[in-house]
Amino acid sequence: MGGSKLPLATVRALARALIPLVTVVVPIFTTGFWGSAAGAAVAQVHVQGTVHCHGGSVTGIWINDSAGGGWATRYDFTPSDTSDDRYGMTVPAGTISFSVGCGGTTSKWGTVNNSPSVNLASLKIPTNSQLLPPGWTAAYTVNLFCGNGAATGPCNFPSAKGKTNGSVNPAGPSNSCQCTYAALNWWEEYEGIYPLWAGDAGTWGGTGPGTPYANGWTRTSIPMADSIVVFPDFGTGAMAEGHVGWVTGLIPGANHTVAGIYVDQGNVKGDARCSSGDTQYSTPFYFSDYPAGKAFPPASSWMYIVAPNAT
Repeated sequence: MGGSKLPLATVRALARALIPLVTVVVPIFTTGFWGSAAGAAVAQVHVQGTVHCHGGSVTGIWINDSAGGGWATRYDFTPSDTSDDRYGMTVPAGTISFSVGCGGTTSKWGTVNNSPSVNLASLKIPTNSQLLPPGWTAAYTVNLFCGNGAATGPCNFPSAKGKTNGSVNPAGPSNSCQCTYAALNWWEEYEGIYPLWAGDAGTWGGTGPGTPYANGWTRTSIPMADSIVVFPDFGTGAMAEGHVGWVTGLIPGANHTVAGIYVDQGNVKGDARCSSGDTQYSTPFYFSDYPAGKAFPPASSWMYIVAPNAT
């Protein structure tokens, strides 16, 4: 360039042109690298649930979130039942979605199954500490059924299209001290509406007229949090008409397995006509404790009516 100099007018023109560029570039760099201008941190929340693969083992659960996502911690139900996994993960509050591997290996999934997005803010979360298992942190629950044999199959949520009964418990006030009334009350506390079905507790796991299944709700043999567990008619006495309760969580077992479920039983509203012992929060039910011949039917006969946490 030798010793030549740009004319003063040209220097001033270049300076005027560069000033807007500097003003724009610096905030973009600052926001992207250091966070928002206000420095507000995104709240961290817990999400949990059960994933079922239609055919094949659950070989991976990736949760996409605003921070980029990560691998969920997984628990098989038993060493032989790997098609159902309890999962858990801490994520930034906001919108998440799932990518689930069914079949194959952890490094090469048989099928890739993606879920719709879920805005966690639209879901209910337990606020009554009595309704949480001992020592647990409140968590959003999202249950999924994944895979249909296609290479990019879907993950679907439990049905949200069942019949409802608005703001009235369909069990009726005369049964307010019964397990059926309480289980429906817990459903309403989480979902904001009462589902519509009727009959003795032991019939709720069936498929006949008036059952949850017949009224459009998801019925499954897979244990899931935020569901009503149905114990069928069994023996004599109190269990002769079955029993129901609200599942608040799944009990971790040895070697990353699930050992049982926490069940809320009795009258959730604490009706004055009911004895104080009728409300039992987060009672542990271990699958191995209920073989045939005991007070409850075997765990293999329990059914679950799953609340539609996401739509």
